[in-house]
Amino acid sequence: MNHENNIHAISINLCTSEHRVIFVLFLQVNAVDQDGLTPLHIASQQGHAETVIQLLQGGADPGAQDRLGRTALHWAASAQGQNPAVDLLLSARANPNTTDREKKTALHLAATQGNTHAVTSLLSHKVKGGTKDMDGSTPLHHAAACGHAAVVTALLHSLKNKGLEVRNVWRKTPLHAAAERGHDSVVELLLDAGANINAKDNSKDTPLHCAARGGHHEVVRRLRANLQATNNVGKTPLQSYCVVWLTCQLSARMRKIYTTKQDVIFIAVS
Repeated sequence: MNHENNIHAISINLCTSEHRVIFVLFLQVNAVDQDGLTPLHIASQQGHAETVIQLLQGGADPGAQDRLGRTALHWAASAQGQNPAVDLLLSARANPNTTDREKKTALHLAATQGNTHAVTSLLSHKVKGGTKDMDGSTPLHHAAACGHAAVVTALLHSLKNKGLEVRNVWRKTPLHAAAERGHDSVVELLLDAGANINAKDNSKDTPLHCAARGGHHEVVRRLRANLQATNNVGKTPLQSYCVVWLTCQLSARMRKIYTTKQDVIFIAVS
């Protein structure tokens, strides 16, 4: 985010000083910088609670969107750790279902970041937990892909284990997303919730194919799926795993040969 705009810098400084009344009287609280960011966007992203309160009391618009289509709530939810701005904005009736230019809600961003506090707060304010972004992915897809087990648990509880079979544009389920990244704890959560272990994506890959291709041993062991299932090139999960294993072995051997040759050349030159 671009914080160079002088109006924004002054608003942040005045809000945290003794001159809050002067700030309300003399500054345009909804002024935007070159990125379409208002002081409220910036204060919310940085978690400055007192500043957010003063801006809201001074008439700042919690629904203002920047050039990415993001509101202050989007930025607050995407911050690391517990951000008080999330609850302040929700109390000010910020719309939790507003989407940005990628059709992401604040919940998508919080799920990607692994911000459990923001996820919990948003869910308690009736955010639509199954909203799809431009890639067809739900917050559960993003949390699963990033390995955020606590967020996955919160989403599953809120959705009452629904959304497990929702497909994105590649027809991948959240289980595919977790398996191909090797997030074993998330895979376990999704399986316990009833995820379809044999679901196939656009390439007819099952989650086991995805885990095998990535060489994720623990996930491969956990997925007791159909070992004979074939994808669109006719490979079973075991064959995919063998290809990865052989590639790794060949790569290691080539590095060893290359290193040995380099040593021989060095000795000869010496």
